[in-house]
Amino acid sequence: MNSEKTTPWTIVLLLIGTGVVCSFQVGKVPVALSMLRRDLGLTLFWASWVISVFNVIGALAGVFMGGFADRIGYRQLIITGLSLMTLGSLTGGLTSSVVLFFSSRFVEGVGFFFTVLSIPSLITRIANIRDLRLILGFWGAYMPSGITIMLFISPFVVDGIGWRGLWILNGFICLICLAVFAAATAHLPQEGRKTAKSSIQVSRNVKTIFRTPGPMLLAICFLCYAGQWMALMNFLPTFFIEEIGMGKGSAALWTALTVLVNIPGNILAGLLSQKNAPRWLVLSVVFIVISLVTIGIYTPQTPLAVRLLLCLVFSFIGGLIPGTLMAAVPFHSPGKEYIGATNGLIIQGSNIGTLLMAPALAAVVSLFGGWQGAPLIFVAAGLIGLSSALAIGRLERKYGIK
Repeated sequence: MNSEKTTPWTIVLLLIGTGVVCSFQVGKVPVALSMLRRDLGLTLFWASWVISVFNVIGALAGVFMGGFADRIGYRQLIITGLSLMTLGSLTGGLTSSVVLFFSSRFVEGVGFFFTVLSIPSLITRIANIRDLRLILGFWGAYMPSGITIMLFISPFVVDGIGWRGLWILNGFICLICLAVFAAATAHLPQEGRKTAKSSIQVSRNVKTIFRTPGPMLLAICFLCYAGQWMALMNFLPTFFIEEIGMGKGSAALWTALTVLVNIPGNILAGLLSQKNAPRWLVLSVVFIVISLVTIGIYTPQTPLAVRLLLCLVFSFIGGLIPGTLMAAVPFHSPGKEYIGATNGLIIQGSNIGTLLMAPALAAVVSLFGGWQGAPLIFVAAGLIGLSSALAIGRLERKYGIK
């Protein structure tokens, strides 16, 4: 990463596109969830783990895998990740065993984590620093972009060939992406990997990251936001169908539109980062707004039109968070050799949030006998996120971080 080299935009776009393919593996779940529950005999709680088991490896070992990526090379880890997603998705579509299905979902999650951990780290190495804030802000849109695409197409696929066909289709998409990525990036210089192998110790990286307050605060913010956003989006079709009485097609469409508006939020985050907008202020405002709107979303007396509008507000405003956090990584990392470990910690926070919030939401809904208790989870996470955002502001003012 320097200010002299030219950003290889073709490779950057390929990397972002690879992230979109990764997020297909998240987006294929919501529409298929009801069918999965019937076919595999899952309760709502266990169905929530179809979502959460995907995030186990990232939640347990994110920062360590980030340090490992710094050592072995980001391109190699992306190739490994795409291979695991291919294997996991194909296996999941072909099995009738609940245990094997959850195991295959775990394998998918490992592959997903390897890939999305390594992509922003690789972007940081190959991009001109003047373009970095904008690119990393745009990178934050990979998740809602892939989920939206999958939400639009999965109802047609599921109606035609079932959820198993959807899983097998995604396996082949991952395989094609793997082949294209491996061929297109074969020319990338490997000096960074050699330097990393000779000079970077994973344990040293991890210790340094845990002693640095910036990455920890960014990770807590991502934990709170990712938990809120993924819990809302993954259960939104179920909420629309069971609470509002929508048909499956309408529920999928509204969920897709809700995810879709998250994309311009991420893009706006990149533009604001490029203009040096105060991160703490952006993060604080967003946490306040998205926490409060969930009260209206889940209150039974709220008119339907207002509920739908509030879902869109939640997603659009929430989109400012991932782009803002990802663009902050190079500036809060202790050094360029710690970029992977810093990304790993932040994504670990995201995975912990996603792992915990979906089952927590399902448990609260079951406890209250309805969705009216759901805002308790969202507001609690929002308060923690707000506190971390304010702490980031104090830290950046203290050390002059822009």
